[in-house]
Amino acid sequence: MFYIIWFGVWIVVLFFALRRIAKDKELSECNMSESFIAGNDFGSIKKGDVLLGVLKEDCIYFYNKSDSEINTSLPYNKITGLKVTSDTEIIEKSKSVGGRAVLGGLILGPVGAIVGGMSGIGNKTKQEVSNYILINYNSGDDVSAILLKEVPATNWTKWMKEVETRSNCLPQKSVEL
Repeated sequence: MFYIIWFGVWIVVLFFALRRIAKDKELSECNMSESFIAGNDFGSIKKGDVLLGVLKEDCIYFYNKSDSEINTSLPYNKITGLKVTSDTEIIEKSKSVGGRAVLGGLILGPVGAIVGGMSGIGNKTKQEVSNYILINYNSGDDVSAILLKEVPATNWTKWMKEVETRSNCLPQKSVEL
């Protein structure tokens, strides 16, 4: 009985693995794809979804990475404008007074504890820059927009240039949000 259940589990795992491999192969056969985070709702995509934007011959297909179905598509001839924007966020973290005091005390005794504790007074600040692509497109009688947040360590600029080329749309200047 145990072996039958074990075999069944492996069959299910193999099925999903082969399905994922077939999906990855299909996506790799396209011209270009890039990962983004949806900045707004559009089509069946919800804000915050992790997307794969796939450039095909006639349009951009957006896949939600949590499933393998095409969620929405955007023909190149409907794109009316492209814009790259960025947003800078300052993140403040308080330093650990106690941890620094303990570490200083272990290394240099009571004087080290005092110096270590004093070095923990204040906050650390760090700037985090997020880049976005804003795609304006015709949707019937009005103009709509798609906001895509870049996923760090991706080559979204190359993807953006390819969309510009295929849609014959000149990018607008970058702006700070």
